Amino acid sequence: MKNIFIKIAILFAVSSIILGAFGAHGLKDILSPVQLNSFLTGIRYQMYHALAILILTMNHKFFNKNLTIALWMMVIGTIIFSFSIYYFLLKNTYLLMHLF
Repeated sequence: MKNIFIKIAILFAVSSIILGAFGAHGLKDILSPVQLNSFLTGIRYQMYHALAILILTMNHKFFNKNLTIALWMMVIGTIIFSFSIYYFLLKNTYLLMHLF
């Protein structure tokens, strides 16, 4: 079970870096400053959770068996919070309308 959380943490971290670069360079002319700030908030929280999941997973010896439940809740919470921000901000943009 430990390996799955390490992989999820790495996936969250790498995707937040990619989305951060995309937001900083590709979306700055498309989104308003308020929308861009919301997008960056989603990225920031995604990275915070990636690091927290990785740290907790690597130190699992010091925690009880409820850690797995907490880690799954963090994963689900990150998906609901961060990815819903990305979706709602990008669903009507010109860029995504032409990608899909």
